Amino acid sequence: LTPLALTTVLQRVANATAYPELASVYYGGGLPLAGRTGTLSSGAGRFNTNPTRCAAGRLRAKPGTLFDTIGLSGLAIGSDGRLKAFSILVNSRPQKYSPLSTRRNVDRMAATVTGCY
Repeated sequence: LTPLALTTVLQRVANATAYPELASVYYGGGLPLAGRTGTLSSGAGRFNTNPTRCAAGRLRAKPGTLFDTIGLSGLAIGSDGRLKAFSILVNSRPQKYSPLSTRRNVDRMAATVTGCY
């Protein structure tokens, strides 16, 4: 899926009134919480650095990793209090950068959606 397709789906997930059948994905905790749970927990090395710690607990997202591709798509509460959909995709990751290093940089970009970085 493209980042545009993912954000379109996530916008529908966020609209519990129009799409109640999708509401549990976000509102029911179907996505990991940044810095707290699952594959986005600080124990997994996510959202635990100085630039990203401020976004912990403020966004839910689904990460994805293939050999040379890193992705993160989800919903974040912005500094204006509004829920925002985002999708970040890094294709053809240079092998000189580790997957963890790339994921942490993707986390930095996601933190900007919350307005905290």
